[in-house]
Amino acid sequence: MQRRQTFPPFIHQHWHTATLPEQLATCMSISQLFVARTTETRPFLWRSIYGEAQRFRDELDTYSKYDIMVALQALVIYTIMAVVDQDIETLDRYARLTGTFRVMTMKLLQLLDGAPFAEHEWANPSAQWEDWIFAESRRRIGCLWFVVTRTVWPRGEEPCRGLIASRDKPLCTAKAMWEARTREEWETERAFHEVSLLHTDMWSFGALMDAHEGGGPLNAMRLDAWEAGTDKLGALMSIAICLVDKEQD
Repeated sequence: MQRRQTFPPFIHQHWHTATLPEQLATCMSISQLFVARTTETRPFLWRSIYGEAQRFRDELDTYSKYDIMVALQALVIYTIMAVVDQDIETLDRYARLTGTFRVMTMKLLQLLDGAPFAEHEWANPSAQWEDWIFAESRRRIGCLWFVVTRTVWPRGEEPCRGLIASRDKPLCTAKAMWEARTREEWETERAFHEVSLLHTDMWSFGALMDAHEGGGPLNAMRLDAWEAGTDKLGALMSIAICLVDKEQD
């Protein structure tokens, strides 16, 4: 998170804009503080993070849906920091940050006018590159939150609902589309993606679950295609599904 070129796979690098959104630019600076933190600088680091989270809350009524999306991405980074930087305040940090995340998610859902937080591209095709980035960002946050809540959560937090409840949620789209640096490159990769079988065979959490659990040459082929086209977030999805037994609601 320290450089645009190395953003995690759930945060777009914003090649379509002249500058980064303020929330992400600040997150980059805080990430540099986090990497270089010491016992002496830790209090300042967390005051800075709490200050950003509180600013998000204070400014929430003025945010567009796009502003909320990048703020949510920054909050995910801060939450990961809270989990990594273990001490006696970890649970409190986690609770404060996830509380802000929930408040902002509810506001985003209001601005989406009834649309789900994350929806399949075929259900609501994006007309422009910018629209697709926003839709894909929501899908990727959904995938990441699934991975985090399926594999690690601080003691005292309730684990997420069973796998069956997640079957219809959309997977992240191909790495090449997400990492495209120009509109023309994105359009080319989108056309390739739309004529492939991947977008019909592996479009939901449920399809990925079935491919892992079903066995046989067809499912092996689907997994090979998925793994060839996805990025680190898609790989984490596969790991999360393999780690957790299928549950009943």
